[in-house]
Amino acid sequence: MSFVLVKEDGNFISFSDFISLEESVKPKETEFGSDFKNSAWKLTKDHSHLYTFFSHKPDHHVCVNIDSHNGVMGFGTHHGELSKNPLDYDETRKGHGEALKVFNKVAHVALTGAKQHDIKKLAFNGADPQLATTYHKIANNAFFQKHMKEHGFEYQGQDEHQNHIFER
Repeated sequence: MSFVLVKEDGNFISFSDFISLEESVKPKETEFGSDFKNSAWKLTKDHSHLYTFFSHKPDHHVCVNIDSHNGVMGFGTHHGELSKNPLDYDETRKGHGEALKVFNKVAHVALTGAKQHDIKKLAFNGADPQLATTYHKIANNAFFQKHMKEHGFEYQGQDEHQNHIFER
Protein backbone atom coordinates (compact mmCIF):
# COMPACT_ATOMS: atom_id res chain seq x y z
CA MET A 1 0.00 0.00 0.00
CA SER A 2 1.38 3.39 -0.91
CA PHE A 3 0.59 6.80 0.52
CA VAL A 4 -0.09 9.69 -1.78
CA LEU A 5 0.78 13.12 -0.44
CA VAL A 6 -0.54 16.36 -1.83
CA LYS A 7 1.28 19.61 -1.15
CA GLU A 8 -1.29 22.22 0.00
CA ASP A 9 -0.16 25.76 0.95
CA GLY A 10 3.38 24.58 1.61
CA ASN A 11 2.31 21.72 3.89
CA PHE A 12 2.18 18.05 3.07
CA ILE A 13 -1.06 16.25 3.70
CA SER A 14 -2.05 12.70 2.93
CA PHE A 15 -4.58 12.24 0.16
CA SER A 16 -7.10 10.59 2.51
CA ASP A 17 -6.82 13.50 4.96
CA PHE A 18 -7.19 15.93 2.05
CA ILE A 19 -10.43 14.26 0.93
CA SER A 20 -11.72 14.03 4.50
CA LEU A 21 -11.05 17.72 5.22
CA GLU A 22 -12.54 18.90 1.95
CA GLU A 23 -15.75 16.98 2.60
CA SER A 24 -15.97 17.82 6.31
CA VAL A 25 -16.23 21.60 5.90
CA LYS A 26 -18.57 22.01 2.98
CA PRO A 27 -22.06 23.52 2.74
CA LYS A 28 -24.40 20.54 2.46
CA GLU A 29 -27.60 20.77 0.49
CA THR A 30 -30.67 20.13 2.61
CA GLU A 31 -34.39 20.81 2.41
CA PHE A 32 -35.49 23.82 4.45
CA GLY A 33 -38.30 26.31 4.69
CA SER A 34 -40.94 27.96 6.78
CA ASP A 35 -42.67 24.56 6.65
CA PHE A 36 -39.27 22.75 6.70
CA LYS A 37 -39.44 21.99 2.95
CA ASN A 38 -40.72 24.95 0.87
CA SER A 39 -37.41 26.92 0.78
CA ALA A 40 -39.27 29.95 2.20
CA TRP A 41 -38.02 32.39 4.82
CA LYS A 42 -39.98 34.45 7.33
CA LEU A 43 -39.21 37.96 8.52
CA THR A 44 -39.43 39.07 12.13
CA LYS A 45 -42.05 41.73 12.82
CA ASP A 46 -39.41 44.48 12.85
CA HIS A 47 -37.89 43.12 9.60
CA SER A 48 -34.47 42.87 11.24
CA HIS A 49 -34.04 39.11 10.81
CA LEU A 50 -34.88 36.41 8.32
CA TYR A 51 -35.41 32.91 9.64
CA THR A 52 -36.24 29.44 8.40
CA PHE A 53 -36.09 25.82 9.55
CA PHE A 54 -34.73 22.41 8.60
CA SER A 55 -34.74 18.99 10.17
CA HIS A 56 -31.34 17.39 10.68
CA LYS A 57 -32.94 14.16 11.92
CA PRO A 58 -36.57 13.26 12.61
CA ASP A 59 -36.25 14.56 16.18
CA HIS A 60 -33.48 17.17 15.68
CA HIS A 61 -34.56 20.47 14.11
CA VAL A 62 -32.71 23.69 13.36
CA CYS A 63 -33.79 27.33 13.05
CA VAL A 64 -31.40 29.43 10.92
CA ASN A 65 -31.50 33.21 11.15
CA ILE A 66 -29.74 36.02 9.32
CA ASP A 67 -29.64 39.64 10.43
CA SER A 68 -30.97 41.37 7.32
CA HIS A 69 -28.86 44.50 7.98
CA ASN A 70 -25.38 43.14 8.71
CA GLY A 71 -25.54 39.50 7.53
CA VAL A 72 -24.70 37.95 10.90
CA MET A 73 -26.10 34.45 10.83
CA GLY A 74 -26.91 32.15 13.70
CA PHE A 75 -28.83 29.02 14.45
CA GLY A 76 -30.54 27.20 17.26
CA THR A 77 -31.52 23.58 17.69
CA HIS A 78 -34.58 21.86 19.07
CA HIS A 79 -35.11 18.21 19.95
CA GLY A 80 -38.54 16.60 19.82
CA GLU A 81 -41.55 17.44 17.70
CA LEU A 82 -41.37 20.05 14.95
CA SER A 83 -41.84 23.61 16.08
CA LYS A 84 -42.24 26.71 13.91
CA ASN A 85 -41.61 28.98 16.88
CA PRO A 86 -38.03 30.31 16.80
CA LEU A 87 -38.17 30.82 20.57
CA ASP A 88 -38.27 27.03 21.02
CA TYR A 89 -34.75 26.74 19.58
CA ASP A 90 -31.70 26.75 21.84
CA GLU A 91 -28.58 28.55 20.63
CA THR A 92 -26.26 26.82 23.10
CA ARG A 93 -24.29 23.78 22.05
CA LYS A 94 -25.30 21.44 24.84
CA GLY A 95 -25.50 17.78 23.88
CA HIS A 96 -26.68 18.07 20.29
CA GLY A 97 -23.88 16.11 18.59
CA GLU A 98 -22.95 16.12 14.93
CA ALA A 99 -22.15 19.81 15.15
CA LEU A 100 -20.09 19.94 11.96
CA LYS A 101 -22.80 18.18 9.93
CA VAL A 102 -25.38 20.65 11.27
CA PHE A 103 -23.08 23.62 10.57
CA ASN A 104 -22.59 22.45 6.97
CA LYS A 105 -26.38 22.40 6.48
CA VAL A 106 -26.69 25.81 8.15
CA ALA A 107 -24.06 27.17 5.73
CA HIS A 108 -26.05 25.87 2.75
CA VAL A 109 -29.33 27.33 4.05
CA ALA A 110 -27.68 30.69 4.85
CA LEU A 111 -26.06 30.87 1.40
CA THR A 112 -29.40 30.17 -0.23
CA GLY A 113 -31.14 32.79 1.91
CA ALA A 114 -28.46 35.39 1.19
CA LYS A 115 -28.90 34.83 -2.53
CA GLN A 116 -32.72 34.85 -2.33
CA HIS A 117 -32.78 38.09 -0.31
CA ASP A 118 -29.82 39.86 -1.92
CA ILE A 119 -27.72 39.88 1.24
CA LYS A 120 -24.15 40.75 0.24
CA LYS A 121 -22.42 39.67 3.43
CA LEU A 122 -22.60 36.62 5.70
CA ALA A 123 -20.90 36.69 9.06
CA PHE A 124 -20.68 34.37 12.05
CA ASN A 125 -18.96 34.18 15.40
CA GLY A 126 -18.86 31.92 18.42
CA ALA A 127 -21.26 32.40 21.31
CA ASP A 128 -18.55 31.22 23.72
CA PRO A 129 -14.75 30.80 23.61
CA GLN A 130 -14.88 27.14 22.51
CA LEU A 131 -17.25 27.91 19.63
CA ALA A 132 -15.17 30.96 18.71
CA THR A 133 -12.13 28.70 18.34
CA THR A 134 -14.09 26.18 16.27
CA TYR A 135 -15.56 28.85 13.99
CA HIS A 136 -12.15 30.46 13.60
CA LYS A 137 -10.79 27.13 12.34
CA ILE A 138 -13.75 26.64 10.00
CA ALA A 139 -13.59 30.19 8.59
CA ASN A 140 -9.85 29.87 7.96
CA ASN A 141 -10.10 26.38 6.47
CA ALA A 142 -8.97 26.50 2.83
CA PHE A 143 -11.61 23.98 1.80
CA PHE A 144 -14.48 25.89 3.43
CA GLN A 145 -13.25 29.11 1.82
CA LYS A 146 -13.08 27.35 -1.56
CA HIS A 147 -16.67 26.13 -1.23
CA MET A 148 -17.92 29.55 -0.10
CA LYS A 149 -16.13 31.14 -3.06
CA GLU A 150 -17.91 28.73 -5.40
CA HIS A 151 -21.12 30.36 -4.11
CA GLY A 152 -19.71 33.85 -4.69
CA PHE A 153 -18.64 34.65 -1.10
CA GLU A 154 -14.99 35.42 -0.33
CA TYR A 155 -13.48 35.47 3.14
CA GLN A 156 -12.63 39.01 4.28
CA GLY A 157 -11.29 38.21 7.76
CA GLN A 158 -12.72 39.26 11.11
CA ASP A 159 -14.34 42.54 12.07
CA GLU A 160 -14.09 44.41 15.38
CA HIS A 161 -16.79 42.15 16.88
CA GLN A 162 -14.83 39.00 15.98
CA ASN A 163 -17.35 38.09 13.26
CA HIS A 164 -15.89 36.08 10.40
CA ILE A 165 -16.97 37.94 7.26
CA PHE A 166 -17.71 36.48 3.83
CA GLU A 167 -18.75 38.96 1.11
CA ARG A 168 -19.84 38.73 -2.49
